[in-house]
Amino acid sequence: MPERCAVCGQVFEIEPGFFLAALWISYPLVLGFEMAVLITCYLVLNYSLLLSFLIAATFLLVLTPPVMRYSRSVLIHLFVSFDENRSGE
Repeated sequence: MPERCAVCGQVFEIEPGFFLAALWISYPLVLGFEMAVLITCYLVLNYSLLLSFLIAATFLLVLTPPVMRYSRSVLIHLFVSFDENRSGE
């Protein structure tokens, strides 16, 4: 992630360990996505269980960076309010 927001100048490194809470946000996202992929592969496409897990694991590896960025974004939106007057500081 960048050090600061390009629009408002908000520092993203709020305090050490702040974004550790992003793991709590990413967990249900990943769990839901993985279950959807597994159910689709195993029940709908009739792949073997092992192949379904391998496909789901591959999707997980590819989507880990975007999921973590999205989780960080959700976390910062929950705890930091946006002030238009602070723009460009």
